[in-house]
Amino acid sequence: AWTTTPWTLTSNVAAAVGVLLLHEDRVLFAVRSADPGRGLLDLPGGFVEPGESLEQGLQREVREELGIALPALRYLGSCANEYLFDGVLYHTSDAFFTARLTERPALAPADDIAHAHWLRPDQIAPADIAFRSVRESIAMLQR
Repeated sequence: AWTTTPWTLTSNVAAAVGVLLLHEDRVLFAVRSADPGRGLLDLPGGFVEPGESLEQGLQREVREELGIALPALRYLGSCANEYLFDGVLYHTSDAFFTARLTERPALAPADDIAHAHWLRPDQIAPADIAFRSVRESIAMLQR
């Protein structure tokens, strides 16, 4: 005899990535052009797509958002985050990397980036940053 087991719906965590692009004492911050966090600061990056590693997803996102290729990446750490989009709260695990640049590249902000600014992390008020995980990644960098 066949038995059926009821399906259990689980809410899995989505993988997201961000990069702290470093040049001298500055980090490249993006101004978000869309919600969540429209008008607030974020780091270049986004969601990892099926079939991508964290690094591949980050390279793709940065090409889409800024029109540049990233140099060698160094893993910084990860943070839990919440991403409220279209009325749905997504739980994410955000992995952060650093990449050091010897010169500032020409940027072509696109996708969900309105502007990009090179800022010293100590110039930024925490309330101006869109996501808790980004605030935490900056604290990791400063340790």
